[in-house]
Amino acid sequence: MNTHSLLSPSTAKRWMTCPGSVALCRDLPPEESEYAAEGTAAHALAESLLTGKPCTIPAEYDTAEMRGFVQVYVDFVRSLAGGRHVEIRVDLSPDLGSECYGTADAVVWAGDDLYIIDLKYGMTYVDANWNPQLALYAAGFLRVCLDFDSVKALHLCIVQPRLDNISQWDTTPDELAGFVDIIRKKAAIA
Repeated sequence: MNTHSLLSPSTAKRWMTCPGSVALCRDLPPEESEYAAEGTAAHALAESLLTGKPCTIPAEYDTAEMRGFVQVYVDFVRSLAGGRHVEIRVDLSPDLGSECYGTADAVVWAGDDLYIIDLKYGMTYVDANWNPQLALYAAGFLRVCLDFDSVKALHLCIVQPRLDNISQWDTTPDELAGFVDIIRKKAAIA
């Protein structure tokens, strides 16, 4: 039996569009691909560079090319002034109706502004606008670490260094809450 979350934030776009995909994927093993391994290595390197914690990544991924691309993400995160959290686990159970969590790659809180930043190392374009994965991470972080009243502006960012793409959705807590309510309803159907 599969142990990964059926309603994972990273697949939210899929299950919101096709709720039946949850039942179809229920008994499939977690995907173990070369692309997933490469993404895992890039995230480990990014975390190490941002926190100073040592990491070991497989030699086939520890290349000057990967280090250069990951540095683009690291520089973006470092360019944002404020308190920084890296690879922070957020509880998504209230929004997804089951025991579920997600891990936000980076969160920066600066006064009235909250940034949720996600590194996408793959080669498929991902847009931050109305991105359910980022919206869930923002809602989970706000619920646990802050409250909606202390933040006036949310900036949900996707950094895709290999595509030279930084996408950002600027929104408000009220708009985010409305979108998360839609996600919650879709999760109940799925």
